[in-house]
Amino acid sequence: MMLFFCENAYIKYIFLYFYVNRRIILSIRGEFMKLLVLVLNRTEKFEMLLKTLASNNITGATIISSKGMAHELMANNDLGILGSFRHLLDDSHKESKTMFMVTEENKVPFIIEVVESVVGSLNIPDTGILFTVPVDYTRGFKN
Repeated sequence: MMLFFCENAYIKYIFLYFYVNRRIILSIRGEFMKLLVLVLNRTEKFEMLLKTLASNNITGATIISSKGMAHELMANNDLGILGSFRHLLDDSHKESKTMFMVTEENKVPFIIEVVESVVGSLNIPDTGILFTVPVDYTRGFKN
């Protein structure tokens, strides 16, 4: 909830009315958007994930290859004090795949379900991470 200070109670009421009703209108029209970010370490599952997402009409993602900071430091033998953690890193995967997707907020739980049905639980170490960020503005987004 947004907090604000105003001496005039009438202005405060009008502001709150528009703030609340704007959110209600946006919710009814389904315009709450999220940026869903998936960093997948299990890249052997990535192609199957893309096919499964597409077969469930989940499209429109941007994909980049990425590498974790610890792996990059290890590759340069520049771990310093982190060197004692080298045994915790999985040397079998050299890079990750990062997927960015702007989607409606109500689709996020389904997308997470699809992702975990392919790659397994994201709670298993070194599988990947997934998070969302609110999107305040989009232009050129197609539903």
